[in-house]
Amino acid sequence: MRAAFRRELRGKIPEIVALIKKEINLFQVSLFFVFVCFALMSGACLLCAQPKSPDESAPAVVTSAVSPEAVAQESSNIQSVAAIETGPKPIISASGPKPAKEPVAEEIIPYVGAEKCRICHPQEYADQIKSKYSKTWKILQMRGEQDNPECFRCHATGAGKPKGFISAEKTPYLAGKQCEACHGPGGAHVKNSRDTVQRERLGTSTKEKNVCLECHLCMTTHRIIRF
Repeated sequence: MRAAFRRELRGKIPEIVALIKKEINLFQVSLFFVFVCFALMSGACLLCAQPKSPDESAPAVVTSAVSPEAVAQESSNIQSVAAIETGPKPIISASGPKPAKEPVAEEIIPYVGAEKCRICHPQEYADQIKSKYSKTWKILQMRGEQDNPECFRCHATGAGKPKGFISAEKTPYLAGKQCEACHGPGGAHVKNSRDTVQRERLGTSTKEKNVCLECHLCMTTHRIIRF
């Protein structure tokens, strides 16, 4: 039985060999086609990667004749723009531009009365009490004119002025002709006695403003009020 198998196998060897050759040929053909495809693809990539010629890559430049005067004018314009851009920059704070300051209103100094002056100027206060000016309010009371506003200007202190005499009920400490009637309001001086500006103002106001004429020209007014 083995001999028969061997004879049969020997008879089929040529067929097997032919089949193997056929398969080898097919494999070679397939390998050849793969190689050809790879070569074609490589060639296409190489063609894409080649640099373009200067004529194809660079855009066309249109040249025209330019006069020297135009070139000089253009250069001057460029220098002017550069000077503006590199010049000093305005300083702007993070909070934006500051608003314009509003004018500061002049401070209104109040009248305080002679009793405040008495603390530091006892002798001057004593002289004022003895003078005829200390009796001006009593004269109005004797005449029954203590409620007549036409008399307040000369018989009270600071009447008709900001923070001055209003009435005997509201501002009794300013009734009569007191220190501030001639020297001006002393509220700022009382608040800060070392303020040289206020001290100078109180010392010179009698001469600069000529306050005596505010009251010593009212004889006609006295006749009208029936003194």
